[in-house]
Amino acid sequence: MNPILCEKTLQQLAEDIGSDILPELFAVFIEENEPKLERLPQLNVRQDLAELQSLFHTLKSSAASYGGLRLAAFATDLDFACKNEDYLKIEQMLPEFTQIYVQTLQVMRQRY
Repeated sequence: MNPILCEKTLQQLAEDIGSDILPELFAVFIEENEPKLERLPQLNVRQDLAELQSLFHTLKSSAASYGGLRLAAFATDLDFACKNEDYLKIEQMLPEFTQIYVQTLQVMRQRY
């Protein structure tokens, strides 16, 4: 299982953009994602599939680029499930995805 934040990715990010910029980048990531996380419980898998897919699609790459590999992996699986309209899989995965989403933002907030 992937860690909440991948140290190797964080080190590479620090080398690429500078470690002094990381807190600012993570603050933006958190700020952009908190409203999405708050909206998640209000969404209905069958009625809001397009909105869910958009969230998952965006998170699969953005979370990975910030080292959130576990969140990115779940988002990738859920994006695929949305494309296939696999409502049962989405409903089954959503609670754990939400937990990982919360944990990822918490770890980012604590660390940066």
